[in-house]
Amino acid sequence: LMTFRDLIDAEDPGAIVPAPGSYISPWGEFQNFTPDLMENLDASGLAPLDAVSFHLYATQSSTCPMIIDEAVPASLFDEELNEQHRGFARIMRDAAGGLPVWNTESASAQCGGQHGLSNTLADALWWADWIGLMAEEGTSMIVRHALVGADYALLSADNFDPRPTFLTLVLYRRLVHRLRLATTVDRTQVKAHSYCHPDAPGALTVVLVNPGPDAKVGEIDVTGASVIKADAWRLEGPDGLGSFTATINGESPESDGTIPQPAPRKVTIVGGSAYPELPPSTLTFVQVETDPPVTACQ
Repeated sequence: LMTFRDLIDAEDPGAIVPAPGSYISPWGEFQNFTPDLMENLDASGLAPLDAVSFHLYATQSSTCPMIIDEAVPASLFDEELNEQHRGFARIMRDAAGGLPVWNTESASAQCGGQHGLSNTLADALWWADWIGLMAEEGTSMIVRHALVGADYALLSADNFDPRPTFLTLVLYRRLVHRLRLATTVDRTQVKAHSYCHPDAPGALTVVLVNPGPDAKVGEIDVTGASVIKADAWRLEGPDGLGSFTATINGESPESDGTIPQPAPRKVTIVGGSAYPELPPSTLTFVQVETDPPVTACQ
């Protein structure tokens, strides 16, 4: 590994070198190489690496040799299973010795993904929540597996049409800065995460996932501030969680793959709080402006 580090430093100075960290298997194999690696690096006095990495999937598809957590929507949004995944992320964070932690391979189901789940809206809603969960537990980067190929790909292999999860990532790119804010939510009702907005200093973006069959109305309160403006972009599909396509505020991707940039939907504000509508099986991004502005996002 250090020979590789020396090669990279010579050929591409400044390039980032992550360690091959750990592989978390659903059938009881936790190949946690990171603690030994960090101990050996410290003992040798060799130059440190830039990050450590791990692989983690939410469930197992029907093509896996063993299924512990079945690839169905109920598993993706199960809080007990999510807590187990959080635990793996915390183990990696604690073993990394302060280095950034990267999840370098992840999707809703292993072994190529699950047809009817990993290529549908269910996966898009899960992925939006998964990004926030991993960030909350100290994972600074997540790499989706994969761009094209199998059922967990972001693009259809037939015509490269964007699948719903690709649209989730587009909305994250447009509306979310890398800084995640402390968020309190009843996760039995809605999955929620908040971040700084990338282009509006002092503003934040709240990501709200309603995977259930019932419509809800969210309430967004910002500690120490009043909401004065809130705009929403909603990802939804024609067939609920099983949709193979999705729209953003009712607009579909163009035939050439261009992703729509529709106007936002205004969110009701009452008494300094925002109240976005959350229909069943939807993902909603809400851009929130407050008075005073959020200090952490300035």
